Amino acid sequence: MDPLNDKVPELPNDTIQHKPQITSFLKKPYAYIFIVLIVLTVLIGTIFLNQPNVKQEIIRTAQNVNPNGENFEGGSDEPPKLKNIGFNLDYYDPATNRAGDFYFTKELAAVLSGDPIYQKLIWSDYGIQDNRSPNDPTKRNVQPTFRLPLGTKVLAPIDGEVIRVETLYSKDYTIWFAENKKSTWSYEMEHVINPIVKVGDKVTAGQVVAQVSTHGSEHHPGFGIVEIGLFHQLNNEPAHWCPFVHFDDSIKDEMNKKILALYTAWETYLGDDSVYNNANYPVPGCATLEPTKG
Repeated sequence: MDPLNDKVPELPNDTIQHKPQITSFLKKPYAYIFIVLIVLTVLIGTIFLNQPNVKQEIIRTAQNVNPNGENFEGGSDEPPKLKNIGFNLDYYDPATNRAGDFYFTKELAAVLSGDPIYQKLIWSDYGIQDNRSPNDPTKRNVQPTFRLPLGTKVLAPIDGEVIRVETLYSKDYTIWFAENKKSTWSYEMEHVINPIVKVGDKVTAGQVVAQVSTHGSEHHPGFGIVEIGLFHQLNNEPAHWCPFVHFDDSIKDEMNKKILALYTAWETYLGDDSVYNNANYPVPGCATLEPTKG
């Protein structure tokens, strides 16, 4: 029998035809009350779930399970542990005017103090407000920025793989690192030159991958910049996060101390103890733990 073309045989004349019957349930008065209660319950539940705070909590809970809202294999809900910040940071030595790769000079201090755009910062924290737009919460620093001597070696911040090497608007490079290609979190070392790694290369934290960019050196001769970023999507939109909350346990305490020591040393060098207003920071190096879109 061809189920598509053969006709369904007609019922014989003596086939019993059953007329629709109204169930005895609907004949009872309390049945209608029961139906009304069900409808009201559905309506109240819908209104409750659409309240902003409830929706946000549901989204937040889902993100804690899988921040991208999708199934993936080989990825991780947690960012890889940060084993350095892309260069050497150490306690300030007044004999050399160095704090690891940072180098304090009167010339650099004069430049950073002379233009309000720099806010006197040799190290710019994640999440600080752009002083040119003090009332705009979208104008926050999305990546910690460092002013370092030209020629400074840039290091792989994690153990993992190079997933992107791209040329920037500033005609220098950015290098992205992740645990593997399927990872949903990645670190970026932005504004570097002379990259010596390529996409697909496996790297070990501390391995030299490039040099600090010359970007900005026209304003502060002898010094360029480099940035570190932590990237992960939020509700399927690009977002940056505080990287310094993810230090590897083996270095976390010491790195936090070194960051705070750098604040103090630079303020002392400038003779201005108001440069870093970090008293309410959740962690050294980050003014907030909230993600920043973009």
